[in-house]
Amino acid sequence: IFGDPLSGALFQAPFHSSDSIGVSFDFGITFEARYHQDVYNTAAGSEAGMLFVQSSGLYLGEDYGNNFTMQLPDSYSLQMHDTGILPGELFCLQRPVRNPLRLGCSWDYGQSFTYSDVLLPGIPYTFDQIDIHRGAVPGELYFVVWKCPDTVVLFHSPDYGQHVTEQHLLTDMSYNLYYT
Repeated sequence: IFGDPLSGALFQAPFHSSDSIGVSFDFGITFEARYHQDVYNTAAGSEAGMLFVQSSGLYLGEDYGNNFTMQLPDSYSLQMHDTGILPGELFCLQRPVRNPLRLGCSWDYGQSFTYSDVLLPGIPYTFDQIDIHRGAVPGELYFVVWKCPDTVVLFHSPDYGQHVTEQHLLTDMSYNLYYT
C-alpha cells in the first residue's frame, strides 16, 4: 500500500492478484480494482492520481488507474524504484543490478532515461537486494542495500547519485526483527 498526494487516496499493489491494482479514496476503508495486466513494479507519481506501472512495458496513469499510456514499450532491462519530487522524475536501475549501479533517471515521465554509474563504497559486486527512495529535495536519493540476509546498509546522495555517502549499517537483522 502506498500513498497519493491527494488526502485519503491510496494505491494497493498487488490487489487480489498480480494483475490488478486497488485504489481507495476513503483512507483505505474500501478499495476498487483497477488495471488488469501483470504488474511487476508500481510507483506513485508526484502529482495527484499519477501512477507508474511496470509490466510488459512502462505505463503512466494520470487518473487513479482508469487509463494508462505506454511510456516505454520494452522495460525488461529496467527495475523501477521510485519517483522524484519534481514532476516527471522517475528512478530505475538497469539490469543486471550490481555494484556499481547503473542508475536511470527520467525527467519526462519515463519516456527516456539518462544513465550514470553509482558506486556504493564497501558493497560487493553482487548483493541480495536494493531499494531506492526519494528524499525531500530534488536529486536527493537514499539507497538501501541488503548485502546479505542479515546486513543492511543505508547510503545517501544529495545529487542524483553523483556523490554517495554511507549513513548507517545495521547487522544481525534476524535478531533485531525478532525482538522488536
